[in-house]
Order: sequence, then C-alpha cells, then structure tokens
Amino acid sequence: MLLKRHLFLVLLVLLGLGVSAPAQADVCSNPTIAGVSLTAGASLDLFESGPLPVTFKVAVAADPKPCTLGLAIGGQSFSLNGTSLPFTVKAIGGSPSFDNNTGAPSTITVPSDGQVELQALLNGPVFAPAGTYTAPLQLQLFNNGTPVGNVYTYNLALSVQAKAQINIAGSSGSFGSGGTVDKVDFGELETGESRTVYVQLLSNADVNVSFSSQNGLKLLHTVAPDRTPIAYTATFNGSGLPLTSPGAIYKVSKAADTSMMGSSLPLTLTVGAVKDNIAGTYKDIITIDVDTQ
Repeated sequence: MLLKRHLFLVLLVLLGLGVSAPAQADVCSNPTIAGVSLTAGASLDLFESGPLPVTFKVAVAADPKPCTLGLAIGGQSFSLNGTSLPFTVKAIGGSPSFDNNTGAPSTITVPSDGQVELQALLNGPVFAPAGTYTAPLQLQLFNNGTPVGNVYTYNLALSVQAKAQINIAGSSGSFGSGGTVDKVDFGELETGESRTVYVQLLSNADVNVSFSSQNGLKLLHTVAPDRTPIAYTATFNGSGLPLTSPGAIYKVSKAADTSMMGSSLPLTLTVGAVKDNIAGTYKDIITIDVDTQ
C-alpha cells in the first residue's frame, strides 16, 4: 500500500510541472510610429460575393520587442464627393478592433519585426459610385493610458471599380426580379399588336446601353426569308430606336444608379402591317448590351 501511494504522489507532481503561465510581453518603451504601408485589397468590385478587406501595416519603433502598447485609430470612413463608406479597423484574426467613435485605445502586441498588421473591413453591403475613395486615418500610441508622441496621419485609399450588369425581365421591378426573358412570343401576329419587356440595369457609373437588330426591325420568315417581311417598331423608355439598318448599333446613355435596386426601363415592340404574308414563323434578333462610359 505504501508503494502505491508513493507512485500516486509522484504522478501528481509531474502533472503540476506541466502547467505554467505564459510569458507576458513587456510594455513598449519610447514607442513611435515609423510609417504605414498598404499591403493588399485596395480595389472593390461591387458584384463580388463580398468586399475584401484593405490590409495595411503599421511600423512601430520601440524597445524591447515584442512588447505591448495602446493604439487608437480615428477617421474610419472612406469618402468621395459626399459618399461615405464607413469601415472598422481590426487586427488580423479579428481581435482587437479599434473604436472609431470614442477614440479609446486598444491594446496591441508589437512583434519582433515591429510590423503590426491591420485590416479595414467595410461595414455591411456596399453600393457606391465608381472612383477612388480616401480615409485620413489618425493613429495615436498610448502607454498606460497616456498618449505618446504625435498623431500620425495616413491616407488609406480604396478604388471602387466601374461596373454594370443587365437583365431582361418580363415585368418591372428591382434588378434581378421578374425572371429572365430571352424571347418575345407574339403568338398569331396581328397588326398593331405590342409586347413589353423590361431592361433591368445595375451600374455604379454612367453607361451606354447598345441595341442592334439583325434584320433591321423586320420579322423574316424562318423558312422562306426572301418572302415579304413584317416590319415592327421598338421603343426604349419611351423613345424610338432607329434600328432599321441590319446589325447597326445604336447607343443610349444612362446615368449611374444610386442603389442596388438598379433601374427597370421598358422596351416595347409593336408589330406593323400584317397583310398577305404567308403562314409560318417570323423572327428577328435584337441584341442588347451595356458598358460603362
């Protein structure tokens, strides 16, 4: 019994030796910000699945390293011509984050190379006009709650790309609603008959909407195209489209949208005179495209 008790006591001692408190980094002495550099994610595509963070590094000169100090970051909002894109600055990994409203410092660890890597994450879904946005960040170091040195200002930049998308829908509504239409079927053609579809556009820049008619606004018999065609007219958003030259491209300018709702503009097709035309199927192809200006 004594032997068993002795072995049990030894085992407890070994387990106790395996538990130790992690070493704490020293408080930084005489820290200063030596510079800030952008590392990644300076461009935003509105139609990607989600905005990428803008990653940047703050170079801190201090002794000894690694060490800890406080860092406050103000000015967490990109802006351009009155449009603001607020963001939150966080350390890589998500902690800590930096309070833009109170200016209170967050504790960070300065690694041995002195490079503190941070990221700016846009707050929520973003729709913004194309262009280059800037955010004048104000960085202030703290030791034991007391500001150290001067405020360091760095202009963080974000480029929002000019983008446009198009969809043809059977009904009016926000972009992507009403399904997608790839053909307009008149059924049995009658003089003066009309059909309307909706050109849904989503763009953060001014665009050109291009139209062309393969047959010059004429419905041709699919089996006997040399027989008498049936003319028709096309109007886009209330204005006639002069597409009577086969294949010729006609462009309509449109201003940028202001939200993810986009625009929904009617395209109305009206059949001309149907008289003494042979029976059969008649067809034309209208091509619609969009590009940013």
